[in-house]
Amino acid sequence: MKVTLELPDELVASLPKNGRARNAAVVNGLTQQRRRQRNEVSDWRDVVDFFATNPTPEQIVALRSDPARTKRIQTLLAKNQDAGLNPSEEAEMDALLAVEHAVSLAKARALAKLNGPPPKA
Repeated sequence: MKVTLELPDELVASLPKNGRARNAAVVNGLTQQRRRQRNEVSDWRDVVDFFATNPTPEQIVALRSDPARTKRIQTLLAKNQDAGLNPSEEAEMDALLAVEHAVSLAKARALAKLNGPPPKA
């Protein structure tokens, strides 16, 4: 599909000159925007961007992984069970799981804030 956009001059100046690279830059930007709208994270940059907005506990609890990221984790976990991972895949899985762990911790803390202090015995 062909789309015509009007962009500020400062953004136009930063676009790659190569058509494919320019298209990739626009697709990446739109993908990031869609993830933000869906409250999805894909990597550390997304997590940092999300928390830089000072989200409410409710927004943190609603945070979720990008579906493509979740599928990649599942693929790597299955391959690890079947045949094992090569060093590059191990590093990728470690990085993916580190982000998942950090988000899980943040969600647990947000839930604790929403639920209030535990009852006294």
